[in-house]
Amino acid sequence: MVVCKDKATESWAAEPIRVGVSVHTSMVVFPLVLGPGNVPAEIGLGDTRARALWRHLMATYTPRFPGSGTLIEETLIEGEAKGRAKGRAEDILRILDLRGIEVADVDRERITACADLETLGTWFDRAVTAASGQELFADE
Repeated sequence: MVVCKDKATESWAAEPIRVGVSVHTSMVVFPLVLGPGNVPAEIGLGDTRARALWRHLMATYTPRFPGSGTLIEETLIEGEAKGRAKGRAEDILRILDLRGIEVADVDRERITACADLETLGTWFDRAVTAASGQELFADE
């Protein structure tokens, strides 16, 4: 069971959890989620001391999931950033390819090896109008 105090977390927590390797899901778990979208606030507490205590707990509660603030969480964040960078690099190369612009192997390697999303964003913008692969790296 997942108890959430905001709708964004409630929506996220309601997603099915797939267990298994990427090519084969061996089990799917649908968590029971209680949140502002499906449970009225303070239901059943009435005007009691428990209600005041609950309100205080919810106002000061900081959610912590297993692995939060640990190497596990850092690895997940790093993996997401690497995935976004890889996708952006593929987008840049695809735009250039669709526009018929040849990209030298050394430039292709530079694009795919880049992990800085801001730099990749600049190159992506330039890929739309660049006349050559080298124009991506202008002013660098």
